[in-house]
Amino acid sequence: MEISKENVFKVEYTSVLGGKTRRNSTSKIKKFIKSNKIISITILIFIMCFSINIILIYNFMKILENM
Repeated sequence: MEISKENVFKVEYTSVLGGKTRRNSTSKIKKFIKSNKIISITILIFIMCFSINIILIYNFMKILENM
């Protein structure tokens, strides 16, 4: 009876308890970055330039306040 249940439901056993792990979201991001390097580098450069721009504007406003 056990053999027929395994064949019908196609039960697969693993040596690791718990089976699936919750690494789907991070693995999708890593997979996207690896397959689209130009897009990911462009996004990274844009974020860096945006943050540097905000810092420079803030410092400029502080200099104007001191005058």
